[in-house]
Amino acid sequence: SPVEDGRLASVRVVLGQRVSRGQVLAVLEKDVLEQEIRVAEAECRELQADIAAENQSLDMSNLETVRNFQSDLEKAEIELNALQAECTREKADWDAIQPELKRQRELVQRRLISSKRMHELEIDSKRLQEGLHTCPARIESLERRKVAAAGRYEEWQRQRQGDMGRGGSQEQLRPLQLRSVRAGEYVRLLKVRLDNMVLRAPADGFVAGY
Repeated sequence: SPVEDGRLASVRVVLGQRVSRGQVLAVLEKDVLEQEIRVAEAECRELQADIAAENQSLDMSNLETVRNFQSDLEKAEIELNALQAECTREKADWDAIQPELKRQRELVQRRLISSKRMHELEIDSKRLQEGLHTCPARIESLERRKVAAAGRYEEWQRQRQGDMGRGGSQEQLRPLQLRSVRAGEYVRLLKVRLDNMVLRAPADGFVAGY
């Protein structure tokens, strides 16, 4: 292999010595090149750490997005269930009031009791009836909100799958990945040069001169 230019650090043989193929004959000074390798390897490690951190950031971002979608969907479901339960209770309360209200009206009409209790029941009945009247529209609104939340989540999942198929989020990492590849290639080149700073015997024979 070709030998690097440089200052001779040591000679491992003497004139007339018999040597075997591959035996080290001499070594050039390697301090500067070894320092370059250490710096280049440190840059490689730093780039790998940056890539790992960026990957983690992307994963956390996706996780936060999923949590937000799920939170919106869960809130819509909770509010819908609560409203349906409220409307069911109001209907039961209204149904329960009607027999007593009818009885109170009959007694008042016959002048057997005062109308105070009847008026209280009428107020309660009207309040419950007004609430029940708004229930269908309120339930429909929450159902649309729930469907919309589920639709947004599904659309985001489809887009993310499409991005992954096209390389997607990895595009953000590509500049770092290219730099990491180049840095790795540079380290390999430096190590080849380092290996070339060791002069080895090309074949069995004797040392004829320096």
